[in-house]
Amino acid sequence: MKIRIRGQSLRFRLGQSEVQALANGQAVEESIVLVRGVTHSYAIRPAAVDSIGLTVDGTTVIVALPKRDIAGWAETDAVGLRAELDIADKTSLRVLIEKDFACIENESGEPQEDAFPNPSATC
Repeated sequence: MKIRIRGQSLRFRLGQSEVQALANGQAVEESIVLVRGVTHSYAIRPAAVDSIGLTVDGTTVIVALPKRDIAGWAETDAVGLRAELDIADKTSLRVLIEKDFACIENESGEPQEDAFPNPSATC
């Protein structure tokens, strides 16, 4: 799972195994140590909710995805799920959960084996 934070936007990109785990009712989670002794985590969990939600528990960001939306997303060519969450007066947070597609030109050297085939790639 990859995460990008930009302004008031959180974008999660999930590999095939992570999307399948969500479809099977399992949570996916990653962690990073930014400073000695402090681990920050982010998780996406299937939940019995009507819409995408976000909570913070200590140093863990938790995204709740509606179970009813996961299967349709996982089993189709739909790229992602998104929500605009009101978090304060006149402030919102955009949350995007997307399938991670293989790079056409992988100049970064990032592992690609769990990525979805890129629909823009030519055979």
